[in-house]
Amino acid sequence: MSFTMKDYESKLGVWKRYKTEGEEEVFTFIGHAEYYKTVKDLEVTVTIEKTAEGFREVYKRGASLIISTLVGDDFTIDLGFGKIIKLSYKDVVDNTASFEMDGITRIHKREYKGADEYISYNTMVKGDERKTSIDYFKKM
Repeated sequence: MSFTMKDYESKLGVWKRYKTEGEEEVFTFIGHAEYYKTVKDLEVTVTIEKTAEGFREVYKRGASLIISTLVGDDFTIDLGFGKIIKLSYKDVVDNTASFEMDGITRIHKREYKGADEYISYNTMVKGDERKTSIDYFKKM
């Protein structure tokens, strides 16, 4: 089952992460252990908003932003530093998006728990190894 536009519209607003599990292991696995030390205590928010063209989602952690846009069937993730992922919205099935970057397959799944909470599962796969972090968000 795919996530519909009406479903997405019902999620508009600001979401704040209140708990994370396994994040340090994931950062270490993808080669960002030193970077993790500088961001581990920073607040994480996700803002979902409707635009004239579609939807925009902004993941904010300190000064870092990851901006995802959904316009028609085009789903674009701007990770910053010139790293842009282009997917089709039809490829997002069961709230799961998957893509490869820097030799690592990244699988992101979002599971909504009612109208004001969601859990995000972030799995990184390289060869036969995989690491997953779990983030918990509440609507503000």
